[in-house]
Amino acid sequence: MNRILSFLFALAAALSAGIGVAPAFGQLANDGGTPLSAEEARAGLFGVDMHGLSPTFGMEWRECIDPAGNTVYETPGLTQKGKLRVTVGGLACFSYDDDDFTSESCFTVKRTSGGFIFNGARGFDSDDTGSVFVTTSVRPGIKRCPAGDDLIG
Repeated sequence: MNRILSFLFALAAALSAGIGVAPAFGQLANDGGTPLSAEEARAGLFGVDMHGLSPTFGMEWRECIDPAGNTVYETPGLTQKGKLRVTVGGLACFSYDDDDFTSESCFTVKRTSGGFIFNGARGFDSDDTGSVFVTTSVRPGIKRCPAGDDLIG
């Protein structure tokens, strides 16, 4: 829930600054893609720096995930430390320090020509059903994530 409120705050800030949502946002989520297994999700998501767009929230985002699953998540006006775990069923579940990692937002992950599409799914205390995040770039081989000194916004 805290993550959704943060997104809405960032979206409101962007819209009030006169930044519009790109017309292609809605098309990003329809890129198809192939669902990842748990093994494929672990191999593809740990040790990467991802940049993307959310057609759901009309904003840019970035998530760096180190090989141990520790993350730095950034949107305009927000930086959070987080953790990623991949379930046996292949869901990517993220938790963040804003609530002491007590809730998770879980997503099915599909591989696309441009990287990944994350579609909100029911998970432990997850209310992100319907949320979509699409990568615009994925850089593999990350050993450590910056501590928020390389913000996107």
